[in-house]
Amino acid sequence: LAMSDEKARFLTSKVTQVERMMQCIFEDADLLFYKQQSLSKRYHRITQTLKSSAEQETGGIRTVMTAIAETITYVEAQRRKMLERAQTQVLKPLKDFSATCRQAKDALKAREQAVERMKTKQKHYDKLSTSGKDNVKVNQANLELVGASTEASQSNTVLYETMGRFERRKIADVRQILGNFLHAQIEFHARSLELLSSVYDVLYEVDEEAEVQDLMDHLKPALGAGDLVRSRASSASSMEFASPKVSPRDDDMGPRRKSTPGVIRTERREGTGTGTGTG
Repeated sequence: LAMSDEKARFLTSKVTQVERMMQCIFEDADLLFYKQQSLSKRYHRITQTLKSSAEQETGGIRTVMTAIAETITYVEAQRRKMLERAQTQVLKPLKDFSATCRQAKDALKAREQAVERMKTKQKHYDKLSTSGKDNVKVNQANLELVGASTEASQSNTVLYETMGRFERRKIADVRQILGNFLHAQIEFHARSLELLSSVYDVLYEVDEEAEVQDLMDHLKPALGAGDLVRSRASSASSMEFASPKVSPRDDDMGPRRKSTPGVIRTERREGTGTGTGTG
């Protein structure tokens, strides 16, 4: 099977392009999964924050925060499964494809070497046949040329078959790798959506009025005790204000209070005398 040098160069370029493509996909996917692992660590931190915050709360809010933290933990468990699957079903096949590229490049190199040998033998034979020298050397050169031509033809056949396998392997691997990638993403996001949707509904099951009333009920005994203390303090202050021993004003009025009974008695006597005289 003959193959031109132009087609051989095209195949070389194609193998190089596919190898570079697979390498780029591998590097990007590896970086993506690495960032997913970092993201999982950040989600773990927020679950710890939610759990510790829930311990400071009561009632429905505490239940909701705990439920969300546990749900995120389940989601991140699904993420870890997805990443583990990606290692074996995405990254490893991408890395292993380099062996397929190496086989194609080996076949291309073998064909190039065989063609170069054939060209060298062809030049040697042409030189001997046109010089009119010993026919033995010409026949020997011809045999070597035939052998080199056969080797070049075989290398073309091998390259043709190798490139067919290469293309089929490329299509199959790309389909399987990307299919595994999409399936893992779909499974992870579907399961995450299911878990997150279920806990999302719990948010609206919290009775806001009941939560507020619980807080008010908790504060009422404390407020009542405070009112009682303030009431007792106010009563004691009123009693001290009414006592003559405490009020300086009442002490100043002491002598006036002593003369008051005499005034009253005088008024009574005068009233009595007036009444007697009248009678």
